[in-house]
Amino acid sequence: MGKAALNKVISTTNKIPAIVVIILSIMGSFGRYYDPITHPFMAYLTTVLPVLLLVDLFFFIFYISTRHKIYWLCLVAILANFQYLRAICQIQSTPAEQANDITIATYNVHGFSRDGMGYRARKINNLMRSNKVDIICMQEFNDNHYFTLDSIRKTFQAYPYYHIPKNNKQKTRVAIFSKYPIVQQVYLSFGDTDNCGQWVDILAKGQQFRVYNLHLQTTAIVKNSYLKGKRLIGEASEQRKAMVQLNYGIVDNIQIRSQQAREVAESTDTCQWPVIVSGDFNTLPSTYVYHLFSQRLKDGFISCGKGYAYSINSFLRLLRIDYIFHSNDITGVRYYSSNEPYSDHNPVFMRYRYQTNKQSN
Repeated sequence: MGKAALNKVISTTNKIPAIVVIILSIMGSFGRYYDPITHPFMAYLTTVLPVLLLVDLFFFIFYISTRHKIYWLCLVAILANFQYLRAICQIQSTPAEQANDITIATYNVHGFSRDGMGYRARKINNLMRSNKVDIICMQEFNDNHYFTLDSIRKTFQAYPYYHIPKNNKQKTRVAIFSKYPIVQQVYLSFGDTDNCGQWVDILAKGQQFRVYNLHLQTTAIVKNSYLKGKRLIGEASEQRKAMVQLNYGIVDNIQIRSQQAREVAESTDTCQWPVIVSGDFNTLPSTYVYHLFSQRLKDGFISCGKGYAYSINSFLRLLRIDYIFHSNDITGVRYYSSNEPYSDHNPVFMRYRYQTNKQSN
C-alpha cells in the first residue's frame, strides 16, 4: 500500500467517531416520537442527547478550523435537534406584567436536606415570598422527627391552603401550598414506587383551574452507578455485568416514567378547567415524556422564557428536568429560574394570566 493510500485510510478512520456521533444525534432528534416501551434504544439516545450534541459541537469547531467538509454534517446533526434546542434556549420579548397576574413555582426541595432546625424551609419560604409566588408545588417534600409537618405548615403560613397527601407508607412526597382556596384535591399514586403526584382545583380571582404537581420516576443514575460501581473494581466479567445492569436500570426507569406520564397526560384531556402541569419530570426536553405533554400543552419556557434553561446544578448544568406546562387558555407572562443553594434542583417560576374569564360552576 502506497503512502498516499495509507494516509487516506488513516484520515477516513479518524472521521469514524465523528460520523458515529452524527448518526446517533440525528437518530436522537426523532427519539421523542418513539414509546420507550417498544423502542428502548431510542429512549436511551434521548437521555444522552446533550452529551452527543456537545461532541457534535466539538467536531464542528475542529473540522471547520481544519477546513474539512465534514463540518457541515456536524452542523446538520445539531440543527436536526432544533426542537430540543428551542426548549433550552429562547430569545423573545414577553408581555408586560399586570397586577392581576398569578405566579406559580415548582421546586424539588430535596427533603429540606433533612434539616432538623427548619433553616432551609424558612429560606425557601422567604424565596417564594420575595418572588411573589401564589402557588408552590414541591417534590421530595419530607418532614422529620425534629422538624415536623406541623412546623413546615407554620413556616409556610402565608399560604393558608394546602394539600399534603401521604402514600401507602404514610410518608409525604409532594405538596401544594396556595394563597387561594383549594376546592378539590386528588393524590396520584404511581404504584409500588416512592414517586407520585397530585392535582388540586384552585379558585383564584373568579377562575377555577387545575394544578398538577408531579414527581415522575427517578432515573437514579447516581445511585445505580454507585451500587454497580462497587463491582467495577473486580474482574472484567463482573465489570461488564455491572455496566449491563446499570444500563438496563436506566432504561427500566425510562419506561416506568413514560407509563406514569401517559396516565397524567391523558387525564388532562378531559379536564374542563385551564390546566397547569408542573414538577420534577426527571426527563429531558428531547424525550417521549416531554413530547406527551408538549403536544397537549405549552411549555412555559417556550411561551415566555428567555436565555438558557437548566434545572439541575450538577452535570455541567446540561439538564433541564423540571417544568411548568400550561393549557392554551393561559397566557405565560414570565418564566424563569434561579440558582439556589437549598437543593440539587433549581426552583422554576412562571407568572401567567387567563386569556378568558371562565367562571367556575
